[in-house]
Amino acid sequence: MYNKDGVKMSKFKKNFHIPCECFFPPLPIPEIGPIVAYGNFWQSEFITVPAGGLFSFNQIGPIAGGVSLLNPTTISITQAGDYQVDFIASIDSSLISSFPYEAGISILLNNNPIPNAQGSFGIIIENSVSITCNQLTGQLILSVPANSTLHLTNIGNNNISTCDNGINAIELTIIKLN
Repeated sequence: MYNKDGVKMSKFKKNFHIPCECFFPPLPIPEIGPIVAYGNFWQSEFITVPAGGLFSFNQIGPIAGGVSLLNPTTISITQAGDYQVDFIASIDSSLISSFPYEAGISILLNNNPIPNAQGSFGIIIENSVSITCNQLTGQLILSVPANSTLHLTNIGNNNISTCDNGINAIELTIIKLN
C-alpha cells in the first residue's frame, strides 16, 4: 500500500496523524512532611513558687519551628499540631515543716488548665525522709492551636521550693509530633 505521494505505508499506517486536544488536570501539590518544632527550657537557679504562681525559666536549649520563650514564665508556640510536653521539677523537701506535704504542677494552655486533669501532676511526701530532692514529672500529648502559650503553674496549697544543689530546678521539653 502506498500513499498519494508514492511512499510505501505499513499496514499500521504509522504516518497517519489524528489531531487531539487533550486535557490533563494539574498535578496535586505534593504533601510536605510536618514542619519541625521543638523547644527545651530550664531554670538553673533556686526558686520558690507560691500556690497559684507560675514557674520561670532562665535557660534556653535548642529551639525551632516557632517554639520560644516569650518571657520567663511563658512558652510561645506558633504552629498548630500535636505536641509531646514533658517536665521535671526538683522539689526540695528539706524545707518542709509539716507532713504529709502535697505538691502539684499543671500545664496551662492559653492560660487554661487542660481538661480532665490531663495536664495536672502531683506528688505526696508522707514524712521526712533522707531524700531531700524529690522529682515531680509530667508528660502528655497535647493538641495545640496556632499562636498558643504554655505555662507551668503550682496548683497545690503549698509553696514549691526547688532544689539548690547545682541541678536543674525545673525543665520543660516540647516536641511537635505531626
